[in-house]
Amino acid sequence: MILSHRLYTATLIGLSGTAVMCAMAFGRVEPTMAILAGAGAFVAGLPVAGLFGGRGQEGALAATAGAVMATGLGAMLAGCALALTTGFLAAVAIAPTAVFAAIVSQPVAALTWAGSMAGVHVLTRLAREESAG
Repeated sequence: MILSHRLYTATLIGLSGTAVMCAMAFGRVEPTMAILAGAGAFVAGLPVAGLFGGRGQEGALAATAGAVMATGLGAMLAGCALALTTGFLAAVAIAPTAVFAAIVSQPVAALTWAGSMAGVHVLTRLAREESAG
């Protein structure tokens, strides 16, 4: 995957992380948390970006794996930043747990996560096709 596509996909994953954090907040969005979620998701998206945009069932399965990995790692990175700034070290473990619990228990968070990650997959596929053609 060329660097510009990796950055493009990681940026989309970062936007997804921000959107999921906002969905989890029930309209009471803390700007710092939204920024940490987006930044963590962006950094987590860099190594898994190549899993998005593939064709067929294998591509969809790879994107699903990439979405789960980016979500867990992104939440952990956001928790690390929170732990460093607040001294609350448990945030490293609590953040991924809270995100996955919200996705499982809150329909708005689940739909936001699934829809935005599907969008990442489709937009990355389109970018790949455009550069190839």
